[in-house]
Amino acid sequence: MLFNEYHSESKLFIMKSKLFIPILCVIAIGAIYFGKDYSNVKAGGMMNSALSNSSATPNDEGGGECGSINSATISYASAAFQLSATNKSFLDALASDMRNNPACRVVVVGHGNGNKVEQQLSWDRVSTCISYMIEVQQIDRERFIFQYGAEGSASTVSYRPAAESELGPSNVPPPFPDMKQAK
Repeated sequence: MLFNEYHSESKLFIMKSKLFIPILCVIAIGAIYFGKDYSNVKAGGMMNSALSNSSATPNDEGGGECGSINSATISYASAAFQLSATNKSFLDALASDMRNNPACRVVVVGHGNGNKVEQQLSWDRVSTCISYMIEVQQIDRERFIFQYGAEGSASTVSYRPAAESELGPSNVPPPFPDMKQAK
């Protein structure tokens, strides 16, 4: 809910309280993550910003060429990159949504950039997710944008709809091909 949707008493309380800055930060972070332009908001003065290292904005409203495809995060055991049954169910749902939205591309992002091991594991996880979607779900590789080594929890891979103009490779070589794969 935006500040200008609150009753005037609520605005006054929030702005006078010590919660104003933390609440503003949470709203600003949400605006950055979801790529919303709140520059026209008078009370609260949102910032208009984009997600760092990406020009994409998730499309959780069901508009555009991605319809109802939403963002999600897949978690892994510490050094694993194989897909669990739960992870496969996330990807199965994504495949169904992608079939219903044939013009949509999806960005698959591996997190973990602290060292070579995390970067390689990040790559392995993204590769495993995309391979599953290609081999099992029969989704064309060109519908994916492959990203790895992003900031965030090193035990996760996230996916989100690509922005209309977002471009990127659907396959990239491993960063450290001679490194023994994690299990």
